[in-house]
Amino acid sequence: MMTLNKTELTIIFLFKIILLLLSQPGFSQSSENLEEKNNSHPSKSRSQISCSYGLIKSNEECMTIQMPARAYLDSSGRNWECERGYKKSMDQCIKIEVPQNGYLLEDSKYNKGWKCNYGYVDTKNQCQKIRVPLNGYLDGTNKTLGWACHYGYQKTKEDCVKIILPSNSYPTIQEYGKGWICHHGYEDKGKSCDKIQIPKNAFLERFGQGWACSRGFLKKGEACEEIVLPPDTYLNDTGNAWKCKRGSKRVGETCEEMSVPENANIDYSGNSWRCNPGYRKRNELCLPMRN
Repeated sequence: MMTLNKTELTIIFLFKIILLLLSQPGFSQSSENLEEKNNSHPSKSRSQISCSYGLIKSNEECMTIQMPARAYLDSSGRNWECERGYKKSMDQCIKIEVPQNGYLLEDSKYNKGWKCNYGYVDTKNQCQKIRVPLNGYLDGTNKTLGWACHYGYQKTKEDCVKIILPSNSYPTIQEYGKGWICHHGYEDKGKSCDKIQIPKNAFLERFGQGWACSRGFLKKGEACEEIVLPPDTYLNDTGNAWKCKRGSKRVGETCEEMSVPENANIDYSGNSWRCNPGYRKRNELCLPMRN
């Protein structure tokens, strides 16, 4: 008969203890695993119970979602929605009452669930036919009235009135204002469009509603006067004023050469100076910065 040594006896004893523990009720092989209950399964993280489709967690149990009539589960399986033609109200699905000349909308969460047909307007939950006046037409973009006037007519409260055009003008598409605008080269004088009188050395502005002086001239009343350039100056970018050349600065109506101190340089504008790096301005000098 084979005799077991002390070490082998110890291993057999421990193995029997492990088998005994595994046979005990409620024992889990891993403390990280969760007991799976009816209609549930461990979540991906295995840290909590996740309910199956159509169930909702309540007090660590999975309960069937209670739905009213005319309802169905959404794609998540956690909520319910009402069938087409019904609208959610508290915990019920109520029928959407579509008035005559109206139609159901696909989404009824944030609206009445219906809309009036083209040519009709919602008036106190009824679809009333839009009254289009003479010289008007149905306009779906106009949510207030649902109609607009043809070109050459202007909308009042209930009608389309013909726009009376003065000479040298044309109608606009705007619903407000006079309803007309002067042609290019003419200016609005209230009830008429008068030809713009352009003085010498001037030109019509871009939109033709006024005039501006040519480059090198300045507007003075109804005329354009030439800009006289003092010595060491040049016209600015717009051409309606002058600037001093680089290295000089303006003093009254003339330009004087700048006095640039030691350790300074003329800045980007060309009409002032700044201290070099490592120096700071004090009065008219550039002094070294202290550490």
